[in-house]
Amino acid sequence: LIRFGAGKDRYFHISHIAPTTVTTKLTGTIAWSSSDTSVATVSDGVITGVATGSCSILAKDEIGNYECWVIDVE
Repeated sequence: LIRFGAGKDRYFHISHIAPTTVTTKLTGTIAWSSSDTSVATVSDGVITGVATGSCSILAKDEIGNYECWVIDVE
């Protein structure tokens, strides 16, 4: 889910860049993070655009499996 700020039009291009090498899906508690919170933040899987730019969004489970996406906010 991508959330847009009130009164702010943000366009996202999402590119899956780092599939896990583990064949199982993410399980248990997922930790979400953004490589640049001045571009986009993420909380419980909800991405919020902050400003134009690029960053990576990472989802990592308790045993180290992860998925990572590049987010471009225009």
